[in-house]
This record gives sequence, structure tokens and C-alpha cells, in this order.
Amino acid sequence: MAIHGRSIVKNNLKICYWNIGGINTHNMNKLEDHLFVQEIKEYDVVILAETHIGYDVNLHVEGFNYFPVCRNISTNGRYYAYVPPANSSYTKKLDFDIIDQIEKDIVSYKSKGDILFCGDLNARTSTEEDYIAQDSSRYLPLFESYKPDNQIRFRKNCDETLDSRGKEIIDLCISNQMRVVNGRCMGDLLGHFTCFNTHGQSTVDYLIANERLFNQILYFRVSEFVSTFSDCHCKISWEILAKYQITETQSNNLHAAPVNFRWTEDSPLKFQQALLSPDNQQKISSFLINDSDCSSEDINKKAQDLCDIFLSAAKISLVTPKKNKKGSRPQKKWFDSDLFKMRKNVISLGNPYVQVLQEVAAGKKSRQSTQHAHHISGYANDGNLNTFSHTKDTKDDKSLYWEVDLGHYFKIRQVEIFVRKDCCGHLIRQLDITAGPSHNQMTRCNFYKGPARTGDHLVFECSPIIYGRYVRIQKMVYTSNLALLEVKVMAVVDRAVG
Repeated sequence: MAIHGRSIVKNNLKICYWNIGGINTHNMNKLEDHLFVQEIKEYDVVILAETHIGYDVNLHVEGFNYFPVCRNISTNGRYYAYVPPANSSYTKKLDFDIIDQIEKDIVSYKSKGDILFCGDLNARTSTEEDYIAQDSSRYLPLFESYKPDNQIRFRKNCDETLDSRGKEIIDLCISNQMRVVNGRCMGDLLGHFTCFNTHGQSTVDYLIANERLFNQILYFRVSEFVSTFSDCHCKISWEILAKYQITETQSNNLHAAPVNFRWTEDSPLKFQQALLSPDNQQKISSFLINDSDCSSEDINKKAQDLCDIFLSAAKISLVTPKKNKKGSRPQKKWFDSDLFKMRKNVISLGNPYVQVLQEVAAGKKSRQSTQHAHHISGYANDGNLNTFSHTKDTKDDKSLYWEVDLGHYFKIRQVEIFVRKDCCGHLIRQLDITAGPSHNQMTRCNFYKGPARTGDHLVFECSPIIYGRYVRIQKMVYTSNLALLEVKVMAVVDRAVG
């Protein structure tokens, strides 16, 4: 068998964690719901918590390897643990403290590499600082091994409650130089709620990383709550810098898998009788007569001949098992495309808020690289298709751009550019469209090679969504000017249902 491989170097790792409250609910396997599978298949690592199954159940998702962790709470080290609420009856019965045990595990594994842990911690931390503010070794004599805390971005949190378990998590972070990622990383700068139940909404699902690893996280996101996928928790996901190499293998000259046979009490006698058939006796005689020269080719041929004898006898005497027809459930004839769309709408209506696109740039403060006397930057976002912005016609402006300040942070989904109707479409080319929370933290939304045509309406998707306040359109090649008829910025906003 010849195996050929192609090495691929990857620079990031996408991970998600989701407390799904049971893999089987209402007699439905969530892994057979393609909407649920779509939610997880884009990640490299998927962590599903509270699946309510044991080692005897094997979950299968195409493209993934399955590694179950079904441990009871014990006093030994672990990577995964159940953290019950601080005041629950379950907690009161324990003879050890869960947080202390997690801290011991952090200390144990710290020497082996960076630490990152995530999950439903049943803790509400408000915006308490998880580091020592203004920590410094400049003035006091400290141990040489002491490393002062980095002064990082202030953490925001929509959940303003601080409970006793939350204080313990904060103390754990401070003592071990771990940092909460929620509320201070691109994708979740506001610290969104992660849990919705009859008691209200809260943030209890966290990603926590040590300081060095924190700086390698590209984004962190809290997804919408979908009531049919989890009892009360949102999926959290993140992408982290991680350079590694994988090999895609392609095999040639593969042999087909052997046929399976069912072995019963009378199978030995039937198999022996099949070996005594004239055809198989002739094959056995030929096998015994032919001499072997002990070369690898000859040994392979002998092995194949012996397999053929056994297979021939098995086909005569044994029964093949019925094929397992278990698979994805066939779609009902009445479940047409219209019903599918209605189901998606029902899922969205299960949320207290639905997300809609809204134009957020109109009338906002804008600027451009040079200001034309008659075509100011504000004409590009005034909602009027009879005016346009225009930089000066000068050779001194080597970096042509237009930028808008949205005034607040938004979830930017797309940027639309309207090209002048009278001329100059060919000048709209090599545009770098970026967005971000500040001028030095801009992320590319899209790139337009162009050129455009006069009167074009160009729509650029930002995937993933960019959380930001500023949107910039910059020309990456020098031309005489940058003229924009109108620019629209479409953001995802929450709108109450009903």
C-alpha cells in the first residue's frame, strides 16, 4: 500500500465550548439535526458539556474524533470538573472545595505549558478586577521569581451581580495570574450574557487563560441562545494563535475491507465441510505444492492465496450480517422548504431578542485623507445619492482614505459602497475595508480588487462579524483621488420581540 501525504501548516486553532443540557432531548438526537451540526462543524476542537451519556455511547460527527470524558468527581487531578453553585445542597455535602482542587490542577499543569480552562463555572463575577492594579516591582524588594501582573484592558460584563463563587474565581485568577477572556477581547467587548433561564439572564460560562496565552487569543464570541440546542446556555467560541502542521494522507492500492460473517454454534462444522468442497481442496493442494522463495512478494502472494481459501469457504458456509441501516433520519415528505424556514423563525423567536441589520453610519462624524472644498467627507454618509465625497486632486496625498466614527461599538456585518453615476467607476479599485474599536486595532472586513463600473452598488460582508466603532475605506494603490457617492455600514442590533 502506497501512502502519499501533503503537509499543511496552520496558524490558528478554533475552539468552542457548549453546555447543551443533554445530547438527546424530546426523543431527538441533536447530532442528527443538521442545524446543530452546522453550529459546531467549523471548529477544530468542540467541547460539549452535560451530554448526559456515558462511555457506552459513541458519538459520531463527520470530520471529528470523539474523546469522551465521563468522570465522577474525585480527589485526583483532572482537566474537566463540575463546579456546582456555592450555596447548593450538593456543595454542602462535599468534603473538599472544588475551587481549591482546580487551583491545585493549575499549579500541577503550569510546569507543562500554558493553562486555559473553560466551562460553566456557576459563578457571577460582575466586573471585579482579576489582576493586581498598578502592580510593580520598581520600588519594593521582591523575590526574583516574582512577575508583576500585566495591566490589561478593563473587563466589561452585562451581568452586574457578584456572588461568593464569583469572588472565589476572581481570587483564583489573581493568585495564579489567570485572566478572564469574557468582556475584554474582540468579539465580546461588552461581556454578553451566556445563560438564559426562568430566573433571568447571567454570565456563568467563561474562558480563562494565563497571561501569555491571553495575548494569543484572536477573538472570543458568545453566540445567540437557541432553546432547541441547549436548555439555557449559549455557545462560547474563540480562536487562538497556534502554529502546527497536519498531514493529509492519500493512499493508493488499497484493498477492500473483508466481508463480515456471523459465527454461530453450528458454524465450525459447516466451515470444515466447506473446506472439503472440490474447489477448495484444489486450492489447498495448489497452496501446499508451490514452493516459497521467502521473498516479500512471494510471502504476500501466499498470504493472499490463504485468505482466498478461507473467504471462499466462508461464503459457502456462513451468513453475512444484515447491514446497519442506522443513519440520519429520513426527512418527512411534508417537511418542505417552507416548513424549514418556519422552524428557523420559531427558533429565533424563542430568544428574548432577535438580531436584525440596521444602517448605523448615516449622519455620523467622518473624515478623509484630504478635504475637498466642495465635496466634504460627510457627503458620503448623508443618505443623499445626489452628493458625494471627494479627496483633493493632488499628488501629495499618497494614502487616500475615508473613515467614519460610528460613535458607539457595533457588531459590523457588512459595508456597502455606492459608486458615482456620472463617472469615475474605474477609480474604485484596490480598496482595503477595515473596522475596529480604535485606529490602531483595525481588522480587515474585506478587500476589493476592482475596478468598479460607474453606478455600481458594492456590498462587502464582514465574516466573522467585527466589533468596532470605526470603519475605514483605504485605497491601496495611488490614483488621483478617492470619490464615494454613499457608504452604508450595516450592523447587527438586538430588537425586542413583540
